[in-house]
Amino acid sequence: MKYHIHFLSFIILFFSTSVVWSQDLYIEGHVQDDTGLPLPYATLMIYDADSAMVDGLSTDEEGYFKSVLDAPGIYTLHFQYLSFSDHIIENLKVTTEPVTLEEITMTSGDLVLDEIQVTAERSQMELKLDKRVVNVGSDLANAGSNVADLLDNIPSVDIDVEGNVGLRGSQNVRILIDGKPSGLLGNNVADALRQLQSDMVERVEIITNPSARYDAEGEVGIINLVMKKESRRGLHGSVDLRAGNPHNYGAGINFNLRREWVNLFLNGGLYYMKSPGSASSYQRFDGPEGVQIYESETDRFRSRLSNQYQFGADFYLNEYNTLTASGMYRFSDGNNETDIHYEDFTEGKELIGTSRRLDQENRDGYDMETALSYEKSFKDQDRKLTADFKWMQNHDLELSDIEENIFHTNRRNIFQRSENEEGEETFLLQADYTDPIGQDGMFEAGIKVNLRDIKNNFLVEEMNEEDQWGILPGYNDNLTYFENIFAAYSIYGNKSGQFSYQVGLRVEHSDITTRLENENMNNDRNYTDFFPTAHFTYELDPENQFQLNYSRRLSRPWFRMLMPFSNFSNNRSRWMGNPNLDPEYSHSIETGFLKYFQSGSLLSSLYYRHRTGVIERLRQINDEGIELRVPVNLGIQNAYGVELNFNYDFLKWLRYDVSLNFYQAITEGQYLEQDFYSNARTMTGRTSTKLKLPKEFDMQLSFFYRAPRATTQGRRDAMYSLDAGISKDILNNNGTLILNGRDLLNTRKFSGYSEGPDFYSEEESVWRNRQITLTFNYRINQKKSEKPDGSGDDRMGDGDFGS
Repeated sequence: MKYHIHFLSFIILFFSTSVVWSQDLYIEGHVQDDTGLPLPYATLMIYDADSAMVDGLSTDEEGYFKSVLDAPGIYTLHFQYLSFSDHIIENLKVTTEPVTLEEITMTSGDLVLDEIQVTAERSQMELKLDKRVVNVGSDLANAGSNVADLLDNIPSVDIDVEGNVGLRGSQNVRILIDGKPSGLLGNNVADALRQLQSDMVERVEIITNPSARYDAEGEVGIINLVMKKESRRGLHGSVDLRAGNPHNYGAGINFNLRREWVNLFLNGGLYYMKSPGSASSYQRFDGPEGVQIYESETDRFRSRLSNQYQFGADFYLNEYNTLTASGMYRFSDGNNETDIHYEDFTEGKELIGTSRRLDQENRDGYDMETALSYEKSFKDQDRKLTADFKWMQNHDLELSDIEENIFHTNRRNIFQRSENEEGEETFLLQADYTDPIGQDGMFEAGIKVNLRDIKNNFLVEEMNEEDQWGILPGYNDNLTYFENIFAAYSIYGNKSGQFSYQVGLRVEHSDITTRLENENMNNDRNYTDFFPTAHFTYELDPENQFQLNYSRRLSRPWFRMLMPFSNFSNNRSRWMGNPNLDPEYSHSIETGFLKYFQSGSLLSSLYYRHRTGVIERLRQINDEGIELRVPVNLGIQNAYGVELNFNYDFLKWLRYDVSLNFYQAITEGQYLEQDFYSNARTMTGRTSTKLKLPKEFDMQLSFFYRAPRATTQGRRDAMYSLDAGISKDILNNNGTLILNGRDLLNTRKFSGYSEGPDFYSEEESVWRNRQITLTFNYRINQKKSEKPDGSGDDRMGDGDFGS
């Protein structure tokens, strides 16, 4: 890492010297009514000495304004606000220094109107040129949940039994936080998403065909979690409390304090969850010792106490320069218990033995992150330079005590203990420049360096007949993983009439080393790839838009896929890694048509993906009858799909959303002289109905269904679930109570079968049972946005209009 640190030091010094301080000439102030309350969106017109208007603007949500002037002079300021008398400041002399006005008070005029509240709910889904934005705050099903649950309610996204995230039927998806890798995700993304709380997320961006500005990582696309952070003047915040059954307790905060030159932000909380789960399986193996059959029943509990905090500040150095410094810390302490009962049978189903395996695991760890961001804007609108530096470190330690009691045989009981320690350190440096060209053109370019070191120590010991601990052969090694990615990109976009386009190219050089210390094995990989992207939009009219996108991407093997070790809880079925995995590559083409209605919208998409080097986790049975699940580069896959997203306000009090994804994925390849093939024709669907009930109650019902699908070794069964939630504003609309239930029918079960030349197995698993949660949210100097009666406009770019 020594040369990495020298390189980073040079780059940081280079960017730190690029901060340009400019002494802008401006007028600023604050507008209030005659009771001292701020007047948001008051109109201000500024005229010079020749009565020519030099600027026109509005105050912000807190009544503040700031106007940058080109030259000193004598100016007139004219303030206007509905139902208030005009306020005029004449002969204001501006010399060479900025002017801060005293408090400006406007008085009510002769026309007095009833109180008018103009509010709007941002559309749940918005379509941008290269992404879909899902605003998650109004979804009652997300209250009191974690981010894994939140994503499980997003169209096109699904979560499997292990918590892995899939998008359009593929788990090769890149997950970012605020557009960048984050220490909040750690080494185990699935576990990290179950720890992150949904109330920290403002919106989710689904990017199925990312442009060149994004990392090429993620074959099927990118899911970007945009975290909450206010920037309005004054003190704003919220407090969340929750309690649920099974055990689900927590308290969270989200605060911002904005002044003229600084914005301080803090969010975090303390949470405890204990989730029960269960599983069952059946396996038949035709091995060298004849037919072996066993059945198993599993009960498990996963509990975790965690606290996490993000904090930082935006420093507004002047009109064109902003510096942001932030940090994150998370600590967690978990206890997991897995209790498995095995029954062994002869081929004729005669019981020949039973055993019980109990794994009590303690898991604790921490994550730390510091980040420094600089943004320079220019007088030219949309021209911008940004530079980001981020350092991340995390550590995770898993200690297990395992006892297996064997009944009805002469075999002795088994006592084992395992230790799995992981540590990661990452440096990230990124710079991006955006420059408008002409009236509608835009040029972008950037560079990025990502340096990542991971170490993993794994050890399993077993007690021998002399009651002494000894290392279990094959389960003791130290893995070191170095990943250095260097990237650069450029993008050009423009618009001609109703047609707009964006084309880009990204180049990435990957320098990756996987090392097994005890076995003295090195696997070095160095490769340079080019990733073109293209996005086209044709606007038939404001109500109808057509899009066509293309991208080339790759998926590097996830770190845990390279580890040759396995979780040791289940002695009959183990997840293994493969240090020799190569990356996947994909070409993706997608077309979309967006139709707006007066009270809704319809987005339809057709897509095609061609993948090479497809990574598939195959099941194998060794001579001892133990199932091994090993990832391999299997072959190729061609996937075709159609996706529909529809929402409509049928009545003032009734809103309906539905998303459907129909796809076919044909996978074929060869491994260990065995041919594999699957033709999966399947679909996923979600519907959500929102109702406004009397007495200011809101209610939501959601239903999810995933059809059965074929795999290269078997089949996965259908699955469905029902969620519901109801909310009511209290405490003069400053607080909200939400009661919600997830998987009310207890039907969210993962089940299916797998088979090979010498085995057949069935399994069913429930990751977590039905949950009921009560959440209380209290807002400080914030108003909850609601959709006004009769408003169903769901157009791209709609946002909150204030309150």
